[in-house]
Amino acid sequence: MDNLDLFSDLDKLDFENKISLDLFSHPEKTQTNLDITDLYIKNIEDFRELLNSTNKVNIYTKNIKNIENFLDYNKISGINLVESNLNFLKSFRWENNYFIADDNLNRIFVKKRVKKSVSDAMDLLLTIREEDYVVHIDH
Repeated sequence: MDNLDLFSDLDKLDFENKISLDLFSHPEKTQTNLDITDLYIKNIEDFRELLNSTNKVNIYTKNIKNIENFLDYNKISGINLVESNLNFLKSFRWENNYFIADDNLNRIFVKKRVKKSVSDAMDLLLTIREEDYVVHIDH
């Protein structure tokens, strides 16, 4: 099984004729625990290391072009990319399969913009004195 799409490939999984499928870690004799764990990627170096590993990596993102550019720039291949406009997808790991979603990608690639408080802006305005040079943001 190369790439696993849990939505379409569930029938390919062998659950040893168990009666039910446990996705919530309530093990009983008639259930199978899939051992799905949360995935947290700290930074871009860890992300690059994971992509270069021998694990199977699937990426579900709204920003597929940015990820394609990252993969091309780092000469990384063999990654399954899926464009997804679904909100609130959460990354997880199942055995040697990694499913990476925008929850990790946004934390790694999107820099948070720090908003200056109104008081900081007012403090700056109060420091301007007569004969100081002032430049407009568009020039």
